[in-house]
Amino acid sequence: MWKWLAVSLMALLWLFPCVGRAADPPKADAAKSDAAKATISYQKDVMPILTASCIGCHSPEKKKGGLDLNSYSLMAKGGKEGVVFVAGQPEKSKLVTMVSGPEPEMPEKGDKLTTAQVEILKRWVSEGAKDDSPAPVVKEGPAGEPGPIPLSQPPRYASLPVITAIQYQPDGQAIAISGFHEVLLHKPDGSGIIARLVGGSPRIDSLMFSTDGKMLAVSGGAPALFGNIQVWDVTEKKLVKNYKEARDTVFGVSFSPDAQRIAFGCTDKSARVIQVSNGAEIMRLDQHNDWCLGTCFTLDGKKIVTGSRDQAMKLSDLMLGQFIDDINNPLEPLVCMARHPKEDKVLYGGAMGKARIYKISDNQGRTAARTDNNRLREFEQQPGPVHSVAWAPDGKRVCLGSIKEARVYADDGKKIATLSGHEGAIFAVAFSPDGKQVCTGGFDGMVRLFDAEKGTLIKAFAPVQVENGLQAAR
Repeated sequence: MWKWLAVSLMALLWLFPCVGRAADPPKADAAKSDAAKATISYQKDVMPILTASCIGCHSPEKKKGGLDLNSYSLMAKGGKEGVVFVAGQPEKSKLVTMVSGPEPEMPEKGDKLTTAQVEILKRWVSEGAKDDSPAPVVKEGPAGEPGPIPLSQPPRYASLPVITAIQYQPDGQAIAISGFHEVLLHKPDGSGIIARLVGGSPRIDSLMFSTDGKMLAVSGGAPALFGNIQVWDVTEKKLVKNYKEARDTVFGVSFSPDAQRIAFGCTDKSARVIQVSNGAEIMRLDQHNDWCLGTCFTLDGKKIVTGSRDQAMKLSDLMLGQFIDDINNPLEPLVCMARHPKEDKVLYGGAMGKARIYKISDNQGRTAARTDNNRLREFEQQPGPVHSVAWAPDGKRVCLGSIKEARVYADDGKKIATLSGHEGAIFAVAFSPDGKQVCTGGFDGMVRLFDAEKGTLIKAFAPVQVENGLQAAR
């Protein structure tokens, strides 16, 4: 009997191990407690709330009440009714009081802030309203907005970076290749690095040389943090302009024919044109319904074409500052685009695997059947999305980069060559200035030089040195 009682007691203790001592707090409660103790970040916690609910009215374009919430420094200046926050005093901060209570005054339009969002703003002010935005450099660009700080040392690589952009210098002296925080200038035969142009953008999205090859424009940024335009003096290998232009990565950079203006697209659906000399915004085009991924000027520099994931390519007049027309019928989301080197034609690559050439013109002749009047050529279906496109210098051939292979076509649609041997997507293609070679790069991080007529591989090389013992940054 006693043996049975002992065994039963041991079983009860095994089933209920917490008997006789305080129970451990549930992990979920502990996580909530840790979250409550965490310091509120302006960049990670506050800015997303302002972007979603406030910046629509309090942007550089509208500045309702004289208030611009597009950055910490601008918000700190306040508006016509004074400052909007007092560090450490949420009860005296309009940033908190105007969005609080059962009938908050702000935002005037759209959904009111949730209780959790109001608490974030209140805690941020209570904790001192500290600014943890990306550190600025000397003032450059519109409204005194600073650009990101270039790295003090070139980055080191634990693995090959994904290549997102490649451009030949017009005189053929170098190939510009995107890296991490830098653009690498390589010898055109792939025999070595000429220079490393280290900037402040961790992500490089697009590159373009000015017509004379003396300047290199670079678009990129850090996703959800900032968008950046860099302008490099190629001869001196020197960063001459560094403009912070948006709160997210910027895309599809292009120079005007006279190299006095730069255009680019943004995730806020806008396309913008700025002055190279001082970063002043000449024109902002809010015409798309999705990310704007490509831009190009017409040959005379008086008009601009912008392309978007909303499937539209839109033509606008820079002299009059107004939208003209869609040049295409919507068929598939645009991924990339490039203008003909000698004519007002544009080639675009689509997310569904097709590429088309369009005449840059209004489309007023469309009928009720939506005739695609400006379409000049449609190429065969590619293996996947068309991630990159390029024209040969004579305008008689194009190259389309897709998945695992790129293809070269004559402008009449006939396939000339298939460039194979890649792993994954091909995000960058470019013809050499003499048109004899095509350079490709993409997901696998390798640069490949092909014979543009035969499609044979001439050389493959890594654009950076990989240090095997180096641990990838976390």
